[in-house]
Order: sequence, then structure tokens, then C-alpha cells
Amino acid sequence: QSSSVEDVAVRYWNDTVSFGIRVENGVMMLGNEKLYEAGVNCYNLFNQCVEDGFSADKAKATLNVLADYGIHVVRFNCGGYLGDFLNNYTNKKNDYIALLSEICQYAETCEIGLIPSFFWLYHAVPDYYDEPIKSWGRESKTVSFMREYVSTIVAALKDYKAVFAWEFGNEFNLSCDLPNAFEHMPALPSGS
Repeated sequence: QSSSVEDVAVRYWNDTVSFGIRVENGVMMLGNEKLYEAGVNCYNLFNQCVEDGFSADKAKATLNVLADYGIHVVRFNCGGYLGDFLNNYTNKKNDYIALLSEICQYAETCEIGLIPSFFWLYHAVPDYYDEPIKSWGRESKTVSFMREYVSTIVAALKDYKAVFAWEFGNEFNLSCDLPNAFEHMPALPSGS
């Protein structure tokens, strides 16, 4: 007998053991149930709050609207777009992490699962450190930052049931797929 999406959600949010999405024999599972769910991309869920003085109010309002529309999964950018956004993390790490935690905690009250995306624009971190993009593939300031940032964010958010999965990056192959991608790219630092 199959369970309704609502029954699966109730069991997941009340379960104190099973967290997040996993793949088992080629099937996505949430807790101990098969996952059949569509979600939305909400790029600005976190970034708008950073720009608003690290206030979670706009994210909470956004999550309320999504919950009203029956959205149960939200993918969002948790690392800014261009490299200069990373100043918010390096200069105000505690505020940054506290804001992400507050958003995750509120998402749990809305019963919305989150998929944070660490690095939305593939050249943002190398640009921040004035390194070429190929720095992702070697020991560099870019890779050192990636290791520290990912481990810090995962450690801070790992116990929230609202975190369904993690995403390392967004559309890394976009410039390969779009023949005119470079027409829309911002000016880059030398070596990028």
C-alpha cells in the first residue's frame, strides 16, 4: 500500500533518527520512505537576508509563502554570487552561520526541506583570492577556503532535519552549454 506525500512528510518530521535525502538502490529516499517531491529554486533565500543586515525576516516571509503554496523542498544559494560576497563570511562568520541556522530552524517549523548550494558561481572563490579558475584543481587559497567553508557550514547545520541535501555548485558547465555565455559574464579579475 502506498503512502500519500502528506503521510510521508508527517513521518519524516516526527522521526528522530532519519535525516536528509539518500539514494538507495537508485531510488531517492527521505527518512525511510521513497521521495516523490518537486521543489523550487529560491536563489535569494539567504542572500537577501545578508544584504538586510543579517536579519532572517525576509527568509521567514518567503518560507511562509512557499509553505502556503505547498512547497516542501527549497534549493538556495548559501554562498553569494560574486567573490566579494565572501567578505560577509570571512568578516562576520558568526553572524553568517547564525543566520543560516535561524533559516534552517524556521524551515523546520514550516516543514520545508532545504538544499543549500555552497558555490553558485564557479569563479567567485578564485576571484576573491585573485587566483585563476584552475585553482579549484590544485592546492591553493581557493581550495583551502572551500575546505574550511564547507566543513564549517556542514558542522553548523548538520543536525537540522530541514537540511535534506548539500549542493557543491550551480551550473558549473553553463559556459560550455551556452554558446553566448561570455556575453553575459561580468568583468573578471586578471587570471580568472
